[in-house]
Amino acid sequence: MSTRVDAVDAFAQATFHLAAKANSRFFAIGLEDWTQAGISSATVFYDAIYGQTQDPVLYVFNVAYKKDIVGHLAVPGSRLAGNTLAYLNPSCKEPLESLLKAVHIAIGKVVTQKILEELPVVYSYPKLGVRIRLENGALRYFDLFDFHEINPATPPATQGCAVWSFWDEYPQGGDPAAAWDAQNGFIHTVTPNVAALVKSKKVNGVFRFQVARALGSAAVAPVRNYVEQNPPVTDAITAPCQIIGQPNDSYCAPTSLVMIYQYVYGTALNINDVAAKMGTDVVGTTFDAQVGAYNFYFGTDFNIVTTHQPTVQMLHDSIYNYLPLKSGILGHARVANGYSKDTFVDPKSGSVKMQTDSLLISDPLPVGQGSQRWDAWGANLRDFIILSRKTPG
Repeated sequence: MSTRVDAVDAFAQATFHLAAKANSRFFAIGLEDWTQAGISSATVFYDAIYGQTQDPVLYVFNVAYKKDIVGHLAVPGSRLAGNTLAYLNPSCKEPLESLLKAVHIAIGKVVTQKILEELPVVYSYPKLGVRIRLENGALRYFDLFDFHEINPATPPATQGCAVWSFWDEYPQGGDPAAAWDAQNGFIHTVTPNVAALVKSKKVNGVFRFQVARALGSAAVAPVRNYVEQNPPVTDAITAPCQIIGQPNDSYCAPTSLVMIYQYVYGTALNINDVAAKMGTDVVGTTFDAQVGAYNFYFGTDFNIVTTHQPTVQMLHDSIYNYLPLKSGILGHARVANGYSKDTFVDPKSGSVKMQTDSLLISDPLPVGQGSQRWDAWGANLRDFIILSRKTPG
């Protein structure tokens, strides 16, 4: 059986998750503008190293309301991801097509050699960019949002700025394809007839697909009705951090610590001072150096708990104690400051049909801005630093 997610499944999943997270009855934090939105189009993003020779990493959709883009929603391009949702991002409101055109123009200004291919890629999950292949076979990478060129070196044990392969690093424990099949089967029972809405095409050799704006909104409406009539049992809480944008490509780890410190103590730290304490360089920050800094800044009042295999319960308990935590993926540090579990139950039998666990991520990227989105649980989780209050005495 093929592991690649096709366009019909991807559209059905995007439609379902949009309806489930943003409807008139309830909506996830940050998705207030999504409650009447629909899907307008999508772009396929491939692995930064393997390109089109492997399953794509993500289908990224424009989420549109009337004539405006209100954000982006991503679903996996492979059944091996396990989840049918990757993330919902309301922070960027530019059409993907406009961003790709802008980065194409920016590349043309700095690259003088002949370009054989421009490919949308995920260069450090979930960072989006464009990979170009030159006539001499060399590969170069550019960020989709601010167009700067990315260091192509494989990262050592640091979190910062580099290019790496999602498929080389993605954890393969358990049976993710079976989990994906179970979610996808339920989604198709509440998103009928989506195949007729999807029109695929290739643009410069890259697969995309388009959904008429009216159809995209119309497709979501009956799914929203289903969700509102059969609402999930929802367990959700947030610890509202101030979003701070990292000042450069490599300062994600110190900026994440500053966000958590400001929430916990109500006092701002200087990011450069934290970076110096962490020994952050142009590549990034090692995990051990991050742990040392968390002990320095929080150790008086908190025990510092580290894990490379976090459980949902650990994250749930931390956020329910109103303690945001550092959420690490390979090559990047962010803050997790919200949790949501949606359990969909069959109204007749009472059996559980689908459960989704999501984390609210306060991300120090883009540089100078930061962003916030809902990530699916299990989206390449790498390491966590969790604060645990010390007991007096």
